[in-house]
Amino acid sequence: MKVTIDRVGRVVIPKGLRDQLGLQPDAELDVSIDGHAIRLEPRPAAARVVVDRDGFAVLRSVGDTRLTDRMVRDLRDADQR
Repeated sequence: MKVTIDRVGRVVIPKGLRDQLGLQPDAELDVSIDGHAIRLEPRPAAARVVVDRDGFAVLRSVGDTRLTDRMVRDLRDADQR
């Protein structure tokens, strides 16, 4: 499969390959040199830990990411469209 590097160094991974590997937008990849080739490997998703908070199952936050009520409403509304 042939792809082209654009003038700022970007390469588009063809949709069929992204689908095959389950790559979603914003997925992180590790880039390395493998002999005379460039190797791209999907980074494993950060493990999310479920904790009990007042009888509710809650996902513990990852890093500094915090969801506001507004963000949750916007996500919910976008999902309902």
